[in-house]
Amino acid sequence: HCVQILDWIDTNCHRERIGKARLDAIAAATEMDGKSLSTPPRPPLTPDEAQELSFADTSRTLLVGHSRGGKIAVLASIDPRIKSLFLIDPVDNTRYAPKSERFPSALEALKANSNSVPIAVIGAGRGG
Repeated sequence: HCVQILDWIDTNCHRERIGKARLDAIAAATEMDGKSLSTPPRPPLTPDEAQELSFADTSRTLLVGHSRGGKIAVLASIDPRIKSLFLIDPVDNTRYAPKSERFPSALEALKANSNSVPIAVIGAGRGG
């Protein structure tokens, strides 16, 4: 959902900056078999809301994640807008969520990721 949030900010606050091609790509990515993957529709942003979010520079995003959120941050880091990661006691696959198509490995994703980003990790010892 990290990438969807960035897309939402871009489509609602930075339409003029990102251009029609990117807006079309976002629209195509959020449709799958006719079902939207985005959040439920909401009313358009008020001018105050748009101004509050206009400071968000989605081209230089730092993702922070704790535990399973750290794994999600790593998996989302393939998006070129993600510029760095801060992971707090991240986990990967466990016996409760073994590696599979539904539960990909964050470590394998890091190794294969062409969008190499700086990463800070806190508390990544072996559990016990």
